[in-house]
Amino acid sequence: MNYIDHSHLKSWLHNDAVIISIDDSNEFDKYLSNLLWDATGNLSSNYEFASTCLSDFDLDKNQQWLKKTKIGRNSHIVFWYKSGQPSLMCKKEFALQNIDTAYWKTPGKRFMFGANIINGRVNLSFGDLLIYDGNDIINALI
Repeated sequence: MNYIDHSHLKSWLHNDAVIISIDDSNEFDKYLSNLLWDATGNLSSNYEFASTCLSDFDLDKNQQWLKKTKIGRNSHIVFWYKSGQPSLMCKKEFALQNIDTAYWKTPGKRFMFGANIINGRVNLSFGDLLIYDGNDIINALI
């Protein structure tokens, strides 16, 4: 069963969510594999992040945080589950308010990336990375 087949996510497809192909999910997995990771499984200190807490997250209050991140320049966010599984793209505002729900049945560190729809085509931006620690912290590349 694909993660996106869970009923709490299937309902999103009726509200503008878009399925991103397994091929694209596999490409994102390759992208992640080529990043520099430290021994504890975190991205190396070569990358700069802006962090916020999911429990305190409010779209209006977090506009400054969002503006300084790479994800902020995208109209959509893609929830990635794992290689070999399709991903799910949602409008940025909806996605940011529903991170916990998107990963409800997928514990642990989770990864998202940006996307834009230009002339009817989805353009994925793997480098506009957002990481949810599975608990309360959201880190976005700046």
